[in-house]
Amino acid sequence: MALSLAGMANAQTDKTNKLSIEQKADKQTERMKKSLNLTDAQVPLVRDANLKAIQERENLKIEVQNRKKAIQENHKNQLQGILTPEQMKKAEAMMKKKEKKMKRKHKDE
Repeated sequence: MALSLAGMANAQTDKTNKLSIEQKADKQTERMKKSLNLTDAQVPLVRDANLKAIQERENLKIEVQNRKKAIQENHKNQLQGILTPEQMKKAEAMMKKKEKKMKRKHKDE
């Protein structure tokens, strides 16, 4: 039972991730319209607010990813100046293994 619920949650997350920003805003607005009994005048204002918030979160997500990549690259460059070529080769293999593990972990969430 727990596995099927987890599978359903993953499927829902996958569907949400494939939606465009506008589709996400529409979906969120529709849920809010129903649960909050929004008036016809409120709906477009709430949609605009939802759209803006979703766009800002997406932009932040991209900024964080780019910053992480820059930090990793800087760390790798520093290690190249410290480690021997043999050690660096092992370190790179360790980093790749960790990266794959993190990708799997995030994919499973």
